[in-house]
Amino acid sequence: MKNYSVFVKKVQGSRFSLMVSIPRNHPDMGKAAEEGGADAIKMHIYTKHPASQHLFGSLQKERKNLEKVLSAVHLPVGIVPGAEKLAALEEMRELEKMGIDFYDLFAHHLPLDYLSLELGRMVCLDSRYSPEQAKRIASCGVDLFESSMIPHEGYGKPVCFADLAAWKALVEGLSVPVMVSTQRKIKPEEIEYLYEIGIKGIVIGVVVTGETVKEVYEITKLFRKAIERLTRDK
Repeated sequence: MKNYSVFVKKVQGSRFSLMVSIPRNHPDMGKAAEEGGADAIKMHIYTKHPASQHLFGSLQKERKNLEKVLSAVHLPVGIVPGAEKLAALEEMRELEKMGIDFYDLFAHHLPLDYLSLELGRMVCLDSRYSPEQAKRIASCGVDLFESSMIPHEGYGKPVCFADLAAWKALVEGLSVPVMVSTQRKIKPEEIEYLYEIGIKGIVIGVVVTGETVKEVYEITKLFRKAIERLTRDK
């Protein structure tokens, strides 16, 4: 399958990328992330966010908000299409037509019929997956990995050396780019350690961005500045 994802190509060609998982499907959130320096944003449907506990509704319920965000920004936009409850294939095709660039979904939730979509495939891995399992998943046609390996009780706590070791074990020998999500409260200045072990980007969400438009803009800007310093100095 030919991949038309703008964001996948961007990550593959970039030294370190920045995605913002916006706390609400709202155009002001999307614009704040873009103006702060995001390379992409992602939205949600059919799911309860594990960190914020915000409930995102069905495609039908969220459609107007999704369309407003897509109209408001000029960068790639992805979708988390659910968890146990997922958007149907027909709904995913609607999202393609709306301009969604990629999907982001846990490997154990990803249905095979999604593989027929001309969207970027970002597959999320939690702590149940070993590095060897990740390599086998990558060989099935994954474009990007999102590492979400921190148990829920660890959300919002500082990143530690053991986290770094786990991420390093994941990326070693893996041809597919890996981005790390901010389940831990990663600081902008700490992305240097991610970069050094081969991580290709960071997905910042509510644990670090907070839930207001102002916070999303300001925190995204801090991470963008840190990335620019990092990639300029290396």
